[in-house]
Amino acid sequence: MIFGAGHVAQALIPLLLKLDCQLTCYDTRREWLGKLPESSKLNKFCVENLEENVEETSEKAFVLIMTHGHRSDFYVVQKFIERRNQPFLGVIGSRSKAATLKKELKKEGLKQNKIENIFCPLGFSLGGNHPQEIAVSIAAQLLYERDKLFGKTHTRNPVPESMCTS
Repeated sequence: MIFGAGHVAQALIPLLLKLDCQLTCYDTRREWLGKLPESSKLNKFCVENLEENVEETSEKAFVLIMTHGHRSDFYVVQKFIERRNQPFLGVIGSRSKAATLKKELKKEGLKQNKIENIFCPLGFSLGGNHPQEIAVSIAAQLLYERDKLFGKTHTRNPVPESMCTS
């Protein structure tokens, strides 16, 4: 489940469509959704209010929040923390944005243990600041977290646990 169809989503979604997954992308901007590829594995919804679609999300879904602004990211993540319990809740942004977001969520009275479960900044710390490189780092993190969730380990070049923390 992806909230936002901006530059990073434009790079990430085609990459994820090559994997065994079903994607849904919500955005308030029809023109950005229109730039995404057509696929039976991708549902695209143009909505007026992103946070109103939180309830539609399966509790098994990995959720990525990468809307067109920090404020809209805040409202979507706040709604998820208040109402849902996702196995993965990630928000795009810098370390500075992560600190501000978590401080604001705490100020709103949300529980610290729920706030600590947010993956922000989203993606592994690798590559540069280009949307394609950010997309690869996010895809790698999603695969890692999925495999960890299901107890799947790889004998080929296992990733050291210390490299996979924010």
